[in-house]
Amino acid sequence: KELSLTEKKKVMSMNKIVRDSLHYFEKNGYYNTSVDKLCEEAMISRSTFFNYFGNKEKVIKLIMEDGLQDLKDVIGSVDIMSEEDPVECLMKILVFQLKATKKYKNTTFVFYRMMMEDEECCRIKNSFDEEIAILVEQIQERLEFKNKQSRQWIKNVFGGAFLDIVILTPEEDWEKSVRETIGGVIEMMK
Repeated sequence: KELSLTEKKKVMSMNKIVRDSLHYFEKNGYYNTSVDKLCEEAMISRSTFFNYFGNKEKVIKLIMEDGLQDLKDVIGSVDIMSEEDPVECLMKILVFQLKATKKYKNTTFVFYRMMMEDEECCRIKNSFDEEIAILVEQIQERLEFKNKQSRQWIKNVFGGAFLDIVILTPEEDWEKSVRETIGGVIEMMK
C-alpha cells in the first residue's frame, strides 16, 4: 500500500526520533534523556511524541526491533550449509551481536531491565534467541551432531549464556567468554 504524504512524514519523523534517541541514550543515559530533549531535537511537540510512541519505553522497543532486523540481515547473508566452518560463522554472528550490544550498551541494559516486566520486550528478546537457534539447528544438521537439541533448548542455553556474559562479565572479556562458553556448548552437542 502506498503511503500518503502525511503518513510518509510521520514515518520519517518517527525514524529520526528513534535514531536521535539512540544517540542521546548512549551519550547521556536513558534516564538522563528527557522527552523534551528528544522533541526539541526532532522539532516536534510533546503531544506529537506521545501520539507517535505513547511513552519513552516504546522508543527502546523500536530500537531493539531495528537491532533484530540487523541481526536477521547478517544471518541472511550467510549460508550455513555451504560455509567452510559453520561454527566459526556462528561465532562471527555472535561477536557481531556482542559488538552491537557493546556499542549501544546503555540502551541494551535498559531493554534488559524492561524485559523483566514487559511482555513485548520478552517477545523481542525471544526473537533474537530464535534467530540464533535456527542457525544452530542448521549447524547441527550440517555437522550431523549426535546430541541434537530442540530449538527451545538451544534458545534457552544460547540466549541465557549470551545474556549472562553481557551482564556479569567485564566488557573486555565478552568475546573470549562467548567463544569459550558457546564453543563448550557446541562441543557438548557434538
